[in-house]
Amino acid sequence: MINVDNFTLIEFNSSYSSIFEEMEKDQIISDWVLPTSLTVENETGVAMFKLEFRKNKDIYVFSYIPSNKQALYTQDISDLTSWAQEKGWNVPKVADFMVKENLDLWKYFWETGVVDSDYLSKRFGNRSEIGFDESIFEEEEGEFVDDEDKLSDN
Repeated sequence: MINVDNFTLIEFNSSYSSIFEEMEKDQIISDWVLPTSLTVENETGVAMFKLEFRKNKDIYVFSYIPSNKQALYTQDISDLTSWAQEKGWNVPKVADFMVKENLDLWKYFWETGVVDSDYLSKRFGNRSEIGFDESIFEEEEGEFVDDEDKLSDN
């Protein structure tokens, strides 16, 4: 379960397209930012984030308190990212100072595509694409069998 405290996000069910449309009606604000506190409730507890939702679809993470002490093993950040994308926003970006404070945590989530980080992209280069190595699979009677299964049959 995800909850936000920003009135605009609440009013428009956090939908980027609805918020963008409403903000563009005014034509007064050329570039807008919606600061919010967001909570993620899941099986490990309640996580808290301080975020900024921006006109260009970006979400920036400025604070994160995990649902338990082992943040790497929670669904907090993955839940935030899935929710954001369902609502039409980009994958959240982590503020540089946050990455520097906890490099291992944010690098892991950056490498797996759960968050973006300009700092990590500059420091480590492009992320490698994650996918299956299809060469280890072969189709056999409409089913995929991995090489270990084939070896045990010999």
